[in-house]
Amino acid sequence: MRRKILLFSSLCMMSWSLMASGTVKDKELETIQTELNREFKILSEQSPAVYYMDYRVESRQTWYRNASMGQITGSNMSKQSFFNPTVRVGSADFDNTHLIKGKRPQNAYTLKQYPIEFDEMAVRQLLWNATDGAYKKAAQEFRFKKNSIKVEDKTSIPDFSNTKAVEYIEPVSPITVSDEKLQEFEAMVKEASALFSQDKDFTKGNVNFRFEKKRKYFVSSENQLLAQNYLTARIMIQGTIRSEEGNQMSLHHIMDAFDPNDLPGKDSVLNATKQVVAKLIELKNAPIADPYSGPAILSPSAAGVFFHEIFGHRIEGHRLKDETNGQTFKSKVGEMVLPKTFSVTFNPQIKTYHGFDLNGYYKYDDQGVEGGEVKVVENGVLNNFLMCSSPIEGFTTSNGHGRGDIFRTPVSRQSNMFIEVTKKYTDEQLRKMLIKECKKQKLEYGYYFKKVTGGFTMTGRFIPNAFNVTPNEVYKVYVDGRPDELVRGVDLIGTPLSMFSKIEAGGNTEGLFNGTCGAESGGVPVATVSPAILVGKIETQKKSQKFSTGPILTPPGL
Repeated sequence: MRRKILLFSSLCMMSWSLMASGTVKDKELETIQTELNREFKILSEQSPAVYYMDYRVESRQTWYRNASMGQITGSNMSKQSFFNPTVRVGSADFDNTHLIKGKRPQNAYTLKQYPIEFDEMAVRQLLWNATDGAYKKAAQEFRFKKNSIKVEDKTSIPDFSNTKAVEYIEPVSPITVSDEKLQEFEAMVKEASALFSQDKDFTKGNVNFRFEKKRKYFVSSENQLLAQNYLTARIMIQGTIRSEEGNQMSLHHIMDAFDPNDLPGKDSVLNATKQVVAKLIELKNAPIADPYSGPAILSPSAAGVFFHEIFGHRIEGHRLKDETNGQTFKSKVGEMVLPKTFSVTFNPQIKTYHGFDLNGYYKYDDQGVEGGEVKVVENGVLNNFLMCSSPIEGFTTSNGHGRGDIFRTPVSRQSNMFIEVTKKYTDEQLRKMLIKECKKQKLEYGYYFKKVTGGFTMTGRFIPNAFNVTPNEVYKVYVDGRPDELVRGVDLIGTPLSMFSKIEAGGNTEGLFNGTCGAESGGVPVATVSPAILVGKIETQKKSQKFSTGPILTPPGL
């Protein structure tokens, strides 16, 4: 299966600590809880019986302005609300979600539009109608799977791990965007995007502002009662330029904050846009790189994507239950999977890093379980996996990593990943080590990957178990002392176990990568904090090219 991570779309969240005790202080949440209890009582007496239910509701309010080449091309203020129920039929040992050997799991869901403005009877009517359909579908699946499973395929691993009762209610966030502030953002993105008009070869030059305010409710039959706020404000700069032969290259820059009032000011946005413009003009004249095999240094942000793709997806626990998955690390618990100087920890409870917001921050996951610190690798040894409420052999409970957007059913997903090294090298030391390794391998140059735009990985058995990280700022580092050379058209590729065995050292300066990861449970916000790393041998291939014919006439502004 192909997992994709996109750096240009990100979500952050802000949380206030307020533990409600006793009476529910949110009328809408109280209504959802009342209706779930009524439905569960009746459906638990049916045949087949429901043994677990949860309701997820998400309300979104969005402010958006987009400018292209100096003009506003997108303006939007919207409200949307969605409802997605989970109905489990049978028992925790065997229910309608049970995996049949040889068949790929299906991410089933019953998504419904939810009233934008709260009305008690309208909400209860919707919940009742959607739950009725979800139960009938779950009952049908349960009967089919119960009749289809072979004796030899039966397992002692249950389909569901029970969760703890919890009540956590945040007050509705007062943060919004005033008309005056929105006008400021509109003028700023318009002025910044005009900077892309200075070169005839620009085919795209966008700058946009977006603020999304989410209110998420979670109620379950196991007395989980949650109301959380998720906020993300973002300014995104995107440019695409055409080279002389017609090849198109893109760069972007993102500025994130929880509160739109904390986003960088006009001067910072203009300076960042100028840097993107200058780098794209430089990039269009850079030579296209040939395929390469040899040593390389990955910057902290590039290493963050590297670890997310080739490692993070393979320690998401639900994949180890799926027989169609490659299950790279299933049998490697207690074994060395990284150099002994490396450790990997996930912790969604950490909100900021050196003043920067972490996209993978949350208090409770999308199955109502408190997000916990998970020490996956300690001193190179694999000890743990990221777990949702679907147990696997040896790991029977969730550690708060059941995640998914409102459109999908949650599964095990990454949060905030922290790569730590005990033996650290300066940038200069890493560079000397790179050149030494190049000479050892009789190579004219090595690579320095400074920035990446994302990547994807395949974890299934029916295709090669490989990854592809997509760099957009790459330099050749020559062994003879020549200045580093910017090149284009490079994709970093490989297979995970081979690549891990080639990691040689980590740097002494850490960096942050924020992004949104797309997989079978939809897009979820993630972050990685990592040092730069030296890899003894990587492999690159030529990037798939996009070509366009240049304009016949000179743009009016030039």
